[in-house]
Amino acid sequence: MKRSSLSPSRLVLALAAAGIVGGAGVTALQHTPAAHAANAVTTATAAATPMALPDFSRITAQNGPAVVNISVTGTTRTSDQPAASRGGRNADPFGNDPFF
Repeated sequence: MKRSSLSPSRLVLALAAAGIVGGAGVTALQHTPAAHAANAVTTATAAATPMALPDFSRITAQNGPAVVNISVTGTTRTSDQPAASRGGRNADPFGNDPFF
């Protein structure tokens, strides 16, 4: 029994052909006829009706008592190192990398 193997060039050719056929199939499935696309655009424009913006003063009057107070308390930690060594404005983005 003889064992047949695909040479690398035939394998690449087969994969390229499969990719082209698959790409054509995906493109054919995504293609929409022009008449169908025109109907979708007409429906979308008909659904858009002008709306008035909500009255903010009325919303504030209704929901104003719900918000009592907003405050933030905390501390900010800073480093003792200079800005360049922790990634400041003039820091080297590659650090000590010998390849750059």
